Amino acid sequence: MSLAGQLIGALIATFLISRLILFIMLKWNGGPNRIIIAHVGSLLVASFVGGIGMADGGAFAGVRALTIYVGPQILWLILDLWRGSRHVHQ
Repeated sequence: MSLAGQLIGALIATFLISRLILFIMLKWNGGPNRIIIAHVGSLLVASFVGGIGMADGGAFAGVRALTIYVGPQILWLILDLWRGSRHVHQ
């Protein structure tokens, strides 16, 4: 159950952070580059915050957090790129 909860938490966190960054970058019409940069930024923020949280008083656990957040972040990236390409072709 812990793995499922971790996956759901990572999906929610990466979704919210990527939406916030995309909203901040709303005026920039960078196409796919805007989406990629937003998702890379989201992964970095999620990994940094998660690494601090997982440290639990010990050493920074950024790499461990990165391994948890990279899969869900790639999923959101693929979905956003797919949605963006559909929007352009309509």
